[in-house]
Amino acid sequence: MAQSYRLSDSDMKNIEIQWNRLISGKSVDQNIVPPNIYKSWIRSKESGVDPYTIKPELFYTKKEMEENGDKLDRLKDQYGDVVLLMQEISLKTGLRFQLFDTEAQSTHLIVTDEDIKYFNKKSQQFDHKDFFAMKNVAEDQIGTTTIPLAIRENKPVQLLYYEHYHTHLHKANCSAAPIHDIHGNLSGVLNILSFDKKQTIEILGLATTLAKIFNDNLKISHMVDELKLMNSTLNEIIEYLPKGIIYLDHRGSLNKYNKKILDLFSIPHDKKPEAIRNKLQKHLNNIDVSISEEKDLSNKEVFLTINNEKKSFILSVKSIMDLQTQRKGRIIIFEETNNLIRLNDTLRGNQALYNFDDIITKDPRMLDLKSTAKLIAGSLSAVLIFGESGTGKELFAQAIHNASERKDRPFVAINCGAIPQDLIESELFGYQPGAFTGALKGGKPGKLEIASEGTLFLDEVESMPLITQIKLLRALSTNRISRVGSIKEVPINIRLVSATKKDLLKEAEAGNFREDLYYRIKIITLNLPPLRKRLDDIEILVDHFVKMFSRQFNISGIEISDEYIECLKAYHWNGNLRELKNVIERSIVLMGNRRRLTQESLPENILYAYQSNHIKEKIATTVKNIDTSPKSLLKVSEEIAIEMVLNEQQGNISKTAKVLGISRPTLYKKIQESETLKCKNYLQLSDC
Repeated sequence: MAQSYRLSDSDMKNIEIQWNRLISGKSVDQNIVPPNIYKSWIRSKESGVDPYTIKPELFYTKKEMEENGDKLDRLKDQYGDVVLLMQEISLKTGLRFQLFDTEAQSTHLIVTDEDIKYFNKKSQQFDHKDFFAMKNVAEDQIGTTTIPLAIRENKPVQLLYYEHYHTHLHKANCSAAPIHDIHGNLSGVLNILSFDKKQTIEILGLATTLAKIFNDNLKISHMVDELKLMNSTLNEIIEYLPKGIIYLDHRGSLNKYNKKILDLFSIPHDKKPEAIRNKLQKHLNNIDVSISEEKDLSNKEVFLTINNEKKSFILSVKSIMDLQTQRKGRIIIFEETNNLIRLNDTLRGNQALYNFDDIITKDPRMLDLKSTAKLIAGSLSAVLIFGESGTGKELFAQAIHNASERKDRPFVAINCGAIPQDLIESELFGYQPGAFTGALKGGKPGKLEIASEGTLFLDEVESMPLITQIKLLRALSTNRISRVGSIKEVPINIRLVSATKKDLLKEAEAGNFREDLYYRIKIITLNLPPLRKRLDDIEILVDHFVKMFSRQFNISGIEISDEYIECLKAYHWNGNLRELKNVIERSIVLMGNRRRLTQESLPENILYAYQSNHIKEKIATTVKNIDTSPKSLLKVSEEIAIEMVLNEQQGNISKTAKVLGISRPTLYKKIQESETLKCKNYLQLSDC
């Protein structure tokens, strides 16, 4: 999938030119610089901001950084999984998350354990390289950044490189979104920072999504804290909340509940109120966590049996004061664990991007495979896709998912060959806190759990260790899993699509793959042909990739010569579509000012394959039409090869010898010994 950038490289270069004009006191082209950025540049300059130095007092001190750790723990208690998720994204992608107040003062840095180690090791004060550790980014202190702009404009803002005013931020990219309180008033800003890696439009979307999560949590927190026990107000508020709510009064009696809790516990809405209360109370009695104590609870996982099926919920309990009785009641909040996992999943990007329309082909076998795949997409049957590397196995898997009823659910892909064998079990099944050294503090759901209600794609499934195969087979048989380090079972509901480039039955005979698992995952098989067996697709695939890279590199009017296509058709394509795509990209990158793809645009190995194929065809045609003894067949073939290459190289002896892989004197000798070649005066031609 092509990444969406707000500015092209040429746009960014123009911004850089305008920034230099501003600093040198020249006029700025406001058709190039967006109005809000230009105005901020002017304000920064008028405020006397030095674009080349940063005041040390704008950074956190080490003591303040330690205090940030305490504040971060309180933030986790308040917002739970979303903060842990931000830490995980930061650890894996290098994106940095910051929270600021309405004065552009830092309130929280979402740091990871790695960040803390880095800060502890620093002997000197933080410097410009540690922009992440700045506590004051007001416009009159550091110039144009996303934070003061998002505060001023009260909307999401993205700045790339030279759009920042200060030189130390010219390698930075920021995406910020405002956070609002219960009344819609601006209460802060969430900023996502990265260095050297250009941010996409999707990162701005991520900032906006996370800010909305903070908005919603602020609303929920405010509502719970301000609950009044007057019936009309209470009913209105708890029905608004997107979570299941139960209210116990100061005697512990079940007083109120919302419709969402009935949906979570599969209780019909039309049951009599007393029957509903009895059912809810029964579920509360079955919770293995005490909810009757004075201590509040936050984000505890509990399991309940609903309609004979064990389900996982996230439980929070909060005490509130009844203003009429001046005694405390208890608000009990339930959320389905899968909802949090799906939120987790969406932010991690576990989504299928491709549809059947993205499978470019006119090959009859591929068209039949597309038809079969469309037919099976609506079922839940396990699919095994066989094919060499680069034939489009994941493309088919994503298309099947997007054509199914699960298209709005997660598509989770895992390459079994890319994960160390000692980690693949925890990656698939997840783990509990403290399950092993290096485990995340809060534990982690596995791919099977994340993919529940959606599709799990296991690529290179033949690489899965036998011990993990046994556990996977049981999970597929029972639709239940246990995280590493846990004895509790979690229900799952997945559609399995697997892919392999090996014959799994032969692998089973060799003892490398379980035969019972093979029959479990191959209810339906799709056998994708390699590119060398669908050469008629070369032309339309080249056209597709050329258009794709033309848009990516902002180049128009590229022509494709017939000889370019013929050369590609002569090649073996061990890397299949992936290799073809790389060759097209290489051709366009090295095209220079030309707008036509020819033989000269191709690498030597493809040209060699074309020449070899051409020579073989010529030899086959020639020897068929002449009376040749076996003894002279080799000589005739040699003369044909030499003549063809001489013609292609326009008689250039040196170039011909290089292509044929022989020395120049050897080529002279072979021409002199051949009456056919000698009479065509090749030796009289120049090497120029």
